[in-house]
Parts: sequence; structure tokens; C-alpha cells
Amino acid sequence: MAMSEVWDISEPEPAITHAELLLLHNAVLDTTAQTVVELGVETGNSTLALLMGLRYTGGYLVSYDIDPCDRAFERVDGARLGTRWLFRQRHSLSDRWDRPIDVLWIDSSHEFHETRQELRFYEPHVRTGGIIAMHDIESVPDVERAIGAYFDGGYRIERHRLRGLRANGLALIYKGEA
Repeated sequence: MAMSEVWDISEPEPAITHAELLLLHNAVLDTTAQTVVELGVETGNSTLALLMGLRYTGGYLVSYDIDPCDRAFERVDGARLGTRWLFRQRHSLSDRWDRPIDVLWIDSSHEFHETRQELRFYEPHVRTGGIIAMHDIESVPDVERAIGAYFDGGYRIERHRLRGLRANGLALIYKGEA
């Protein structure tokens, strides 16, 4: 399945734009990711974009969501990408994590304190040269606030403030690049 096929199988009114999905897909390819962690799944639009990149790098995706995300399962199975995906229906902070992460995707609660906790929990495991991607920097002020409160030197932050219907903004944070 080619990345262009994401558009064909994306939900009718996705909460994430095609441009934002392409940024995620490219983050996987740019880092030659082996381990990607996704916080927040919903219907699986971002899940599919990440998995399509991982198909080329040979890596795997671990996703967390408190909801069952049945629609995401149907879509991942339909795309035949399930062998690269481990879904955990639980809170993103409930597991112990001890492996390096190449790409961390945060699109979960959007609350300031919880987003900052997720950063504290997972960011130390993101390898130098890895990418932390965060959604809704335009539409949810607490997400941008958490970025400002957590990150200082040692990171290059690109804010993609895309225009158009449902463009919520996406930050790409490059660890080890200032």
C-alpha cells in the first residue's frame, strides 16, 4: 500500500489533514524508525500513516488509547499492516517503558498536565536524532503550552501551522538538534 492510498482509506472527516499525515509518514522514513510509539489512536488515520512508513523501515508501532479503537483495527487489518502493530488499550502512562524510541507521536488527552507527564515519561527514551511529533498545537492551547514548558535547548522545533479545514497544527521536535 502506497502512502497515497492513505487518502483513499482515510475517514470521511478526519481530525488530521493529509499534509499532517504525510509529515508523520516522513518522520518514520527520515529516522529509519524501528520503534514508534503512538499516544492516541481513535479511528487510525495516524496509525496507518505511521505503519506505512514502518513497512519500509522494518520497524513496529506500539499504540496506546483508553478506548477500544475498533475502527482502527478494521482499517489496519484491511491494509494488511497488523503484523507491525501492538495496540494497548490502556492509559499511555500505565506501562513501564525501557526501550529506545525513534518517533513519538502524541495526540492523546490534550490537557496541559497530562501532555507534560507524557513528555516526561517518554521523551527520555527518544534517541538522539529521533522525532517527537505533537498534534493540535493550533487548536488546543494546552498542547503548545506543554511544548513551551518542557522543551528548551537541545531541540529544534518546527511548527507546521497548516491552513484549511481541520488543520490543527503539528509540531515536529528533533531531539539533539538545536
